[in-house]
Amino acid sequence: MKLSLGIITCLNILFCANQVVANPGNSSQVATKKAPQDFITWCKQKEQLPQATKTTIDTLLKYVKEEDCQKANQKLNRLTKLSISVGKISDIKPLSRLTNLTHLELKMLKVSDIQPLSNLRKLTYLDLSSNQIKDISPLGKLSQLTQLRLDSNQISNIQALSGLNNLTQLSIHNNQIQNISSLSKLTKLDKLSLVGNEIIDIKPLSQLNKITNLNLGRNQISDLQPLSRLTNLSILNLFNNKVVRLDSLSRLSKLNLLSVEGNQITNLQPISNLKGLTTLILDGNQIKDIKPIANLNNLNTLTLSNNQVTDIIALSRLTNLTYIVLSNNQVSNLQPLSGLKKIDTLYLEANKINDIKPLTGLVNLKLLNLNSNQIVEIKPLANLKKLNLLYLQDNPIREKLCPIKPGECSF
Repeated sequence: MKLSLGIITCLNILFCANQVVANPGNSSQVATKKAPQDFITWCKQKEQLPQATKTTIDTLLKYVKEEDCQKANQKLNRLTKLSISVGKISDIKPLSRLTNLTHLELKMLKVSDIQPLSNLRKLTYLDLSSNQIKDISPLGKLSQLTQLRLDSNQISNIQALSGLNNLTQLSIHNNQIQNISSLSKLTKLDKLSLVGNEIIDIKPLSQLNKITNLNLGRNQISDLQPLSRLTNLSILNLFNNKVVRLDSLSRLSKLNLLSVEGNQITNLQPISNLKGLTTLILDGNQIKDIKPIANLNNLNTLTLSNNQVTDIIALSRLTNLTYIVLSNNQVSNLQPLSGLKKIDTLYLEANKINDIKPLTGLVNLKLLNLNSNQIVEIKPLANLKKLNLLYLQDNPIREKLCPIKPGECSF
């Protein structure tokens, strides 16, 4: 009896084994189904797929204006450019076979997993701004990329970018980046923006000597020495950092725009010879003496609000100025501005001004802000025929009659 039971057990085991061999698909039937391999399959199966996947498929069908899966697939496969902005898309797996794409924009969506993009090896332009991306390692294979935007995500590690040697433009605003060492070999970079991160050390940028546009605002940078060799820079934004000294910028003779707003700067002497500057943003520092900028004759925009400036004689020679902001300083004498005939916008609020007669010859003025001063008489402004916005609030004005067009004064 025991012998027969043993034979039956063995036979059962063999039968089961034969079933497994004869039906090798059993394990895959139990396991999760594999993702479709082409868009046609995605499309035909969309009603059985998760809602996130279905949303993406429907968006692609709408993009190519086609409901037929076969025709939609043909159109999608021919696409070299795809742009989808604002929506509920989170699953981008249906894009994984669009291998002819060279330009892809997926902005303001809900994407977190970008692994499906690793197949798109022809991409030269990629914008993934305003998503929920943390891991960018799939981008490491996209070696043809020349322009990449990753603004407003949740990225802290950018090591995957170290091999993207063809990048000329890179923007990673508003993320959580501290270490930028992986950028040191991206020597073709012309434009780099790292605003709103947690960067302290910018030494990895010191060899990127082709850069012309560098945006490093809203970080924790104090040492600018690594920038001293970037002599091709024409635009440099360093607003809201911890900068005290500008010495390292003294040789950047090609600079057109320099923004160092919201730092701890007192001395402007290091930038006194940067005569190519046309825009200089110095708001929110600790500047008292502006004499060093007296020879920057190409300036057309100068902002110095929230400093400690009293004497503006240095501005008298800057005859190309059209836009000046001197709000929240300690200026009382406006005579140095009297010859600046090109000015069309002038902010002088919150100073110690009582005499505005030096402004009577500024015939191109369109906006003048004199709020919060000590002005009593405003009749001298009557000849400024182009003036259409005049702010005079919080002044002891004797006679509140608008000297320009009625209704265009704010008392």
